[in-house]
Amino acid sequence: MTTGKRADFTVFDTDPLLAAPDELAAAQVLATFVDGRVQHLAVGAVR
Repeated sequence: MTTGKRADFTVFDTDPLLAAPDELAAAQVLATFVDGRVQHLAVGAVR
């Protein structure tokens, strides 16, 4: 990563590095960012 660059990333309600397989399968997407901009924001997610 470099300062000033825009990122694509997804925010989940579960930590994918710590979740058990069944928890990961049930994870919900809270937000998706493309080119540094919000593309999806789940209902109730804080902006």
